[in-house]
Amino acid sequence: MKPESVLSEPFSGLEAFDKLTVIAFYLVIVLAVLFVAAAFFVRRLNKEKLPEYFKGCKYFSIGLCFAFAVMMAVLKMSEIVAGGEFFPELFWPIATVFITAFVLFTAGYFISVAKPEILPKYKFISLIIILIPVIVTIVMLALYYKKVAGDYENVSQAGLYVSAVLLLAVLVLGSAFLSKRKGKQMTTKELAYAAITVAMSFALSYIRFYKLPQGGSVTLASMLPIMLFSYMFGIRKGIVVGLIYGVLQAIQDPWIIHPAQFLLDYPIAFGMIGFAGLFRELDFFKSKQILAFSLGATIAVTLRYLCHALSGIFAFASIARLNGYSAVAWGFLYNAFTFVDLAIVLVVGAVMFSSKSFLRLLNEKADDASAPSDTESPIS
Repeated sequence: MKPESVLSEPFSGLEAFDKLTVIAFYLVIVLAVLFVAAAFFVRRLNKEKLPEYFKGCKYFSIGLCFAFAVMMAVLKMSEIVAGGEFFPELFWPIATVFITAFVLFTAGYFISVAKPEILPKYKFISLIIILIPVIVTIVMLALYYKKVAGDYENVSQAGLYVSAVLLLAVLVLGSAFLSKRKGKQMTTKELAYAAITVAMSFALSYIRFYKLPQGGSVTLASMLPIMLFSYMFGIRKGIVVGLIYGVLQAIQDPWIIHPAQFLLDYPIAFGMIGFAGLFRELDFFKSKQILAFSLGATIAVTLRYLCHALSGIFAFASIARLNGYSAVAWGFLYNAFTFVDLAIVLVVGAVMFSSKSFLRLLNEKADDASAPSDTESPIS
């Protein structure tokens, strides 16, 4: 089966969601060209106005990403409902997790301002509260896919569970031992950047060059915002943002046949993107930031690729046989699209890192993250 791309289809024959995807794709290209051209114009007129110009571009881009993310999510949900693919037993538990987290973070912010002395107790209570919908969601996923797949014929449950546990251990141990910023919780400002990061990645993930038949797509650098967040604020926080984004990806374009496969293909796989900031804190790379980012991004995507490949081997062996491949060959070949995604990220990242203004902004945010802060989030 060949990958699909809405960009190759006649615009008039597309559904509303796909039309918005095409509009977003070309709009991003046009705006990028206009921003660069305007930057040269501003620089020639008054170089001191450049920081203010870039700040305006940043806020405009953030607002546009939020708008597109909301519109695309609404259109996607309407398509799912119209197609009879809306499953309340899955949607509402997952939605409850995000709603609960939002309420807890919002309440935590007001507590940190009004009564900071009770914040430590609130953190513990909020952690217990958020665990309840998370556990319910995991149970509902297991029950639903058990009902759909029966006894999970043609699925290696042992392989999936072992792979999920081992790769989850990589995330946990990497977060614990590879980040120098130990004991640092997300500040309110970092939470705001995290929300912006997820929104930007989510919006960019809808701008697809190709969509593969059994899940997965080549996008317009959708991993880049999460990688930059990890690079600025550390891999521990980058992994957390990646995990959240992975769950959103499962809602956006689900291809799930087993609970452990869900973990491998979504939260764990996208959590690996947080390793993009791996080399940011090493002294050797202080003056080689493009190299530091490129190496970190390559390792992050390789780990994500491994997650998808193992999922393909143990969960989709029957599909591999239908296409004339062994399970191992199918797992590794099918998911090679992640490296095409990586190539796009590296090209866009190289352009961004070649800008002195961007590097100055990047380093300022990284320094802010390393400095002590009085305002912390309710959940670490």
